[in-house]
Amino acid sequence: MTTYVTGVLEARAPGSDDTVCWLTLRPTRGGLLRAIFDYQGISQALVIGRTYELALELTYPCQHGSSDDCWQGIVVDPFWPKPAQGVARAPFQRTKGDRSPTGPTCVLVQAPFGQLLSSVSQLQHHLPTLPRAGSSFTCPYTQRLDVLAVLT
Repeated sequence: MTTYVTGVLEARAPGSDDTVCWLTLRPTRGGLLRAIFDYQGISQALVIGRTYELALELTYPCQHGSSDDCWQGIVVDPFWPKPAQGVARAPFQRTKGDRSPTGPTCVLVQAPFGQLLSSVSQLQHHLPTLPRAGSSFTCPYTQRLDVLAVLT
């Protein structure tokens, strides 16, 4: 079973309207993620101080950062099915290049703090070819991640 990003919810900051917010999560594997964006408001019922497993999407092209504040990502599976269950779920933003014979998929990426999802188009900005299992890239810890689902 895949574990996405599990950690303690440390903070929630309001966004541009009542449903949008920014989350801070302390992953159980270490580190601190301060740029988790919930544009659908699916995390509103979450309690600060509790542990949750979140399916997070790597969004926007990764910005360049110094090696001290970056993490290494590795493509685990370029045709991973999107999470179909959970407490709450936001729609995955699929692009024209995200497809497989079995339907809509995303790319499963291993990060030091857990596994993330991405679209093929997002990773094409960082890889010389289409994402393949074992492809690696770097990304800053300040990179925005979007909440796709709350699984626990």
